Amino acid sequence: STYRMMASILENRLVFVHMHTNADITPKVIENFLDNYDFDLLTDLVELLEPMYELTELLSGSKYETCSLVYPCIFNLIYSDLSEAKIKYKSGMHFRDKLVASLEVRFAHVLNNDFYKAVAFLDPRFKTFGFIRDLDFREQAIEKAKVYLAAYSYRNESVIQSILFNKADPQPCVSPELSASSTNSSSSNATSTPSNDKSNDSENNSTPTMPYKLRRRSSSYLAKISASCSN
Repeated sequence: STYRMMASILENRLVFVHMHTNADITPKVIENFLDNYDFDLLTDLVELLEPMYELTELLSGSKYETCSLVYPCIFNLIYSDLSEAKIKYKSGMHFRDKLVASLEVRFAHVLNNDFYKAVAFLDPRFKTFGFIRDLDFREQAIEKAKVYLAAYSYRNESVIQSILFNKADPQPCVSPELSASSTNSSSSNATSTPSNDKSNDSENNSTPTMPYKLRRRSSSYLAKISASCSN
């Protein structure tokens, strides 16, 4: 990715400096080498792209739940990590402002969707919405989450009662489109060849865990948001 390329250049900055002073390098090559301004500008860009890279890796997980992470992480990315990033040059600041405005439009369906607020509210790590610094906006977001959950509970009361009291055949409220798709999938599954029951049981009983490399990279980002909610 672009971020990894830029980060690699900064990590090997001393190598580029040594090559710049090497007498064996032709003047034409030296002329196109990165100078201090280029390295400083790369530092600004990496400062902006790094949280986006970490968040992309975190939300791309398939071995753990990510739905409750969407609203807190995207909100924190736009209004904390990017908006408060320490940028040295005006060109970097201009890029940051354009990036924030673009992300606000791109993720408007998340920021303005009460479903994602409700899912985040159900996660003990984020239920206080401490990642939102504006207290009035925080209270509004929590209230919207509660209203959404209350409305959902009312519409699906029979389903919830069936789950709580182990009643048979709960009938959830689903849209006609979802009902039709589930019917089609059921009929196709009925004609398919049955798989190995033993292997299925082992898969169902396995506990989903975050891969080590991803856990190591994203733990600090997730811990930072969780810590803001515990204060």
